[in-house]
Amino acid sequence: MAKVWLFLFTALTLWAAPLTLTQSGYFSLSPHLQIYEDTSHSSSVDTLNASHFIPFDAEHFIVPKGESTYWFYLRLHNESALSEWILGAQWMWLHRVSFFVKRGTTIESMMSGEFVPFSQRLIASPETIVSLQLAPDEEVELFMRIDSLEIIPRFFVQDTMGYMAQSNTRMVSQGILVGIVVALILYNLILAINLRSSLYAKYVAYMFFMLLFIVGDNGLLFTYVRPEVAMLNGYDKILFVSTAMFFLLLFSSAFLQIKEHHIRLHYFMVGYGVVLVLLALRYVVFQGYEALGHINVALMGVSLIAIYALYVSHKRSYEPARLYAAGYATFILFAVLTLLNNMHIIDFPIGPKWGVAIGVAIEGLVFSYALYARLQFGEKERLRYEAQVKRKDSMLQLQSRMAGMGEMMGSITHQWKQPLSTIAAIVGNSEMSLKLGELSRQEAQECIDGINEQIGLMNQTSRDFLNYYKPDKEKKAFSISAVVAQAIKFTHTDFSTKNIRVVFLPKEEVRMMGYPNELNQVIINLLKNAKDVLVERVIPDPVIHIEVDEVEGEKIIRVEDNAGGIDEAIIDKIFEPFFTTKEATSGTGIGLHIAKQIVQESMQGTIEVSNSTYGARFTIRF
Repeated sequence: MAKVWLFLFTALTLWAAPLTLTQSGYFSLSPHLQIYEDTSHSSSVDTLNASHFIPFDAEHFIVPKGESTYWFYLRLHNESALSEWILGAQWMWLHRVSFFVKRGTTIESMMSGEFVPFSQRLIASPETIVSLQLAPDEEVELFMRIDSLEIIPRFFVQDTMGYMAQSNTRMVSQGILVGIVVALILYNLILAINLRSSLYAKYVAYMFFMLLFIVGDNGLLFTYVRPEVAMLNGYDKILFVSTAMFFLLLFSSAFLQIKEHHIRLHYFMVGYGVVLVLLALRYVVFQGYEALGHINVALMGVSLIAIYALYVSHKRSYEPARLYAAGYATFILFAVLTLLNNMHIIDFPIGPKWGVAIGVAIEGLVFSYALYARLQFGEKERLRYEAQVKRKDSMLQLQSRMAGMGEMMGSITHQWKQPLSTIAAIVGNSEMSLKLGELSRQEAQECIDGINEQIGLMNQTSRDFLNYYKPDKEKKAFSISAVVAQAIKFTHTDFSTKNIRVVFLPKEEVRMMGYPNELNQVIINLLKNAKDVLVERVIPDPVIHIEVDEVEGEKIIRVEDNAGGIDEAIIDKIFEPFFTTKEATSGTGIGLHIAKQIVQESMQGTIEVSNSTYGARFTIRF
């Protein structure tokens, strides 16, 4: 019972105590308001009395999901010398507030509840405001009615001059924030066009629709674009922010590389954004406030998805994700502060609407830097990848040369067999003649000359092979035919033992600038590859044709065998590293890959393969 009496006493005290207006300042009406819920929608300002109202607790009161009409009441006492005041409500759906002033027995309707065209307002403002005339020492009663399922608006009273000064400050702030966002959009749009980047395009689309939401939510779209149309009612703003969140999801997926590492999450993010836009379109078309709750929940879901995408990216230690997290966290912080301010839980000093605008501007700056950092990160990754490719190619070339050195030793051994046999025969004959006493001085000199001749042949063979494996350091002019002839000479012994003929058809002397030893390596690789296929397929009359020609300044080398050609299913793969059709003990699959690397990177030429009538044809062009 004591609590009941305390409640009644508090209610009567608040009812009796008017809000006193002093000389100048901003007065929040929330602590002084009385509230009445009209479930039947039958009450009017004429029928209401003190018994209907109870104290209003702004920090805990949220309008329930019903169909009620809510009335607010307070008394104002003007103790200042000012007579012109502004009575307003900061709220998203501005047309759902009606103001009534009771002066004694006279009731004045200051807003009917319908839209008020901008041209008919006394003061240009995105807020719902009316001009309140109060004579010095006058006391009036205020009644305010709202019809909505949304959060209670923030009512205020302020002197006209102070409000105008505050409006000017707000306009400057609006210009700065909108200018920042517009500059970010233009800057990234230019980058999107120059770089032809879909990532930048998604970011620009996100910022563009957030800009539309900001200017719509703060009255700028209405003020500067369509001033003679009825007051914006919030439908278009819901569509703007929903579309912005759709592009934010697309941007987040692309920036965090979700598609490459978590394809299901990528498609979920895209699908979620599409559903969000469809919900907003349904809300706009049917203008049903009951759908707004679903949209608000869906908008909050965007943050949860973005946080999970960040977690997925963080597991990969993706460095640019940190900047993304900083930018998005800033936006969420200001959005939450704005929401708490609108719910009367906190008193945000920048106002109930511009918190989101500040968050978007800061987020845009951080995201722009994050995109730049991502480019730098991508460049580092590209350089690291190229370095790895170069190291791999160097290792492949080294492996190829080591394998070639083994073949070289075998070839040298094979080439030395004949000279060594000849030397052995000369020494044997000389020794026999010496024992029989038939070795003359002249015969001894002939033996010595014969041995020296064979040793010279062996030295020349060694020099030829050593020069082949000695890398060229500088480009020089050389004869392509001479290089091809040298490659044929290196492989002659091995080919002759397998009865493989090499037919060389140089149509004319063709010269070029480059590295002859490296081109020699390419020709030998092609010859050995053809030899292996001819031997494997047991071709009755194996032959390899080599042609050197020059057509309109283009140097052409063709190497063609008669082994029947390459399977079309694998012909596009034969230049890939470690690709081979041979057994593991017969080949490494790097010879043709090295040949392609030398032709393209060292010699700035092209090499291609095709099937001719008789077999495979390799064509090199410089």
